[in-house]
Order: sequence, then structure tokens, then C-alpha cells
Amino acid sequence: MPQPRVPTAMLEAKGSFLKHPERRRARDAEPKPRPFGQAPPNLGKDEKRVWDELTGKLQPGVAGDSDETAFEVLVCLVVNFRRRRESRLPEVVGELAQMNKLFTQLA
Repeated sequence: MPQPRVPTAMLEAKGSFLKHPERRRARDAEPKPRPFGQAPPNLGKDEKRVWDELTGKLQPGVAGDSDETAFEVLVCLVVNFRRRRESRLPEVVGELAQMNKLFTQLA
């Protein structure tokens, strides 16, 4: 399985196009994601707080509006994890794996 394409914003941040500007021109026609908006209205108070916390930690331009559903799932997982932090580890292992995958996709 091929590795996913590195987002243009990440390459920009790393300075990848300084040495090879032609690579940047090859990506000029890419769609530009719109940034995240406010938390969806269906989320509760805790979820909205975590939404704001995590969106503040995202690198600009890396995640966009097309990632909002996955981000909403991640927010709910983080809230559940924090609520059950004191519970036994086997009960949260599946959720930790899901969170890890979503964090990796949004990194």
C-alpha cells in the first residue's frame, strides 16, 4: 500500500520547496482546504472545550473542513478517555488505538 501524499502545507513548513520550486508549481492546482469552523452545535460543553483545545494545536493548513467529521470523532474519544482515565486500561485500549490513528492522520 503506498504511503499517503504529504500535505502541501507540511512541505511548505519544512521548506521543501525552497530547493525545488518546480515541485510547488506542480501542486498549484490542488484544492485549498477551508479551515475548521466552530465546533458543531450538536456537541456538548466538554466536547466544545476539547474542540477548541485541539484546533489550537493543529498546524495551520494541515487539516481542513474535509477533516471535520474525523476530528469530531477524535474530540469525542478524547472526552471519553479523560472521563474514564481512572478506569482499568483494557477497557480503553480500543479507544486509544482509534485516537492514535486519528491523531496520526491530522498530524
